[in-house]
Amino acid sequence: MNPVLWLELRVRVRERKLWIVSLLFLLCLLVMACVSVFGMGRGFNEEAPSRVGQPLGYANAFCLLALLLILGPLAGAGRIAQEREQRTLAGLLNTPLSPAGIVWGKLAATWCFVLWLGALSLPFFVTASLWGGFSARRLLGSMAVAVIAGMTTATLAVGLSGFFNRSLTSYLTTGAVMFFWIAAWPLLGTFVGEFWSPADSHAREVFQTTVSYVFFNHNPATAMMATLGLHRDDSMGDPLHILCYALTLWTALGAGAFRLAMRGLKRGLSDRL
Repeated sequence: MNPVLWLELRVRVRERKLWIVSLLFLLCLLVMACVSVFGMGRGFNEEAPSRVGQPLGYANAFCLLALLLILGPLAGAGRIAQEREQRTLAGLLNTPLSPAGIVWGKLAATWCFVLWLGALSLPFFVTASLWGGFSARRLLGSMAVAVIAGMTTATLAVGLSGFFNRSLTSYLTTGAVMFFWIAAWPLLGTFVGEFWSPADSHAREVFQTTVSYVFFNHNPATAMMATLGLHRDDSMGDPLHILCYALTLWTALGAGAFRLAMRGLKRGLSDRL
């Protein structure tokens, strides 16, 4: 096992805040589940399983996605920058591990945290499925999309943490990148699609499809909607194509962030030499 990964796991398991975050995570899921159940107004009538299961499944899926998109970057944004601030990065660079090995250890530990949170949410999804909410394929698909999206944003955070010298800078930059990707970019796409749409019907269809793939289809919320069958706009493309496109782009973003972190460590190594 990667020594950095083993050290990170040992340190995190012994931290009290890991268990506090896990408890708050479960509490958020429980609150959303209760809201979805009692919000139906007929929560425990004889029709309850069929009426409550599907809203409960949707609430679980989007709540898990939102929580992982927040907690994943928070777990990874300071992993490498804190080593610089604590003056322990020089010791890591003096080990036989390469910069890629160091980044991989930090990243894998962050991924383990995201996977741990995903595993904690499993009982909520199983409950929704037993109440007639989702099929097993949609249950696993929605969980996989949420976890992969969380791992992608965590990778972006680790990459920025490796590139910047200060953890505060990496946190702020990660937040700015997340806001731009998740909120600002789709909002810009809404304005573009609304005000610049061509008059010709065929050109409008091509234009709307292009706008969808440029601004929307890589968004984690769009991927989740496609997984759950909530996708209704034909101009956005086939749900399977949306998922493949999103996963491909997320993989490219993760690879770019990994290279960015390695570049920051190599820069620190060259400065020492």
